[in-house]
Amino acid sequence: MATFNININAEPSFPYAASNESFRRNDCVVLNEDIPIGIINTINVNGVLFLLNEYLAANNWKFLFMYNPSYSSPSSMYFEFNNTNLTEDADPNVIKASVNVEAVTANQAVPFFFLKFDNHTVTGNEFAIMDIEIEDVLSTKLGRITIGFYLIKEDCPPVIPKAITTDSEVVNSCSTTRVVTVNVPSESSRYVLGVTIDGFGSITGGTLPETITASKSYTLKIDADNSGSVNTYSRVELSVKQSSTSGTTLGSSYISRNHTGNIC
Repeated sequence: MATFNININAEPSFPYAASNESFRRNDCVVLNEDIPIGIINTINVNGVLFLLNEYLAANNWKFLFMYNPSYSSPSSMYFEFNNTNLTEDADPNVIKASVNVEAVTANQAVPFFFLKFDNHTVTGNEFAIMDIEIEDVLSTKLGRITIGFYLIKEDCPPVIPKAITTDSEVVNSCSTTRVVTVNVPSESSRYVLGVTIDGFGSITGGTLPETITASKSYTLKIDADNSGSVNTYSRVELSVKQSSTSGTTLGSSYISRNHTGNIC
């Protein structure tokens, strides 16, 4: 009967564990941002990403070694240390950065160490990963682990234009005039109403009330009294609703003019 010797290697045990943090950004704008990176977080520090979520070694860290970075978008999202891009490398055993971190405490960022976004367009769930190894104060290397930071895309909320925007306004001795635009969102409509309380006021640009399906400009105007005998207060108002049956006013714009003592 044959005799076999079977050697079973124990799984490596590391005194630390990767945090593998995720964070969110929306796609409203192109990102230009440097996110600081620390070693370990114990008090939920905001605005800093951390490499580890536990560290059980009896001795403190002294050196941090970085290897084998890999990125979903290497030209615009990458690790940077001391103003140097830690580029991807064909050899995973090349040390990309060796950092003395003996003075770095928990909950603190490592100086000059960032996850950098350089004109980065958020396109989806993205990542920056690499291997790290810590050497403790006894000059013992504690083993390589893989850490990762993961960007989760959030959709940019739609920009809803103001119901009415003012384009121009002119006030002089003979009139008060305001030009406004009623903004209609894509594939929608708006119901526009106008009110003038006397013969001095007018609204031009449409036949009110009316429903519009594209953005449209209107001119609100109050002509001044030219007789000197009018003692009145004029007001012209434009308002916008979702529809003719809606009870909610989405926006309004008005002008007013006191004729007393004002002669054109």
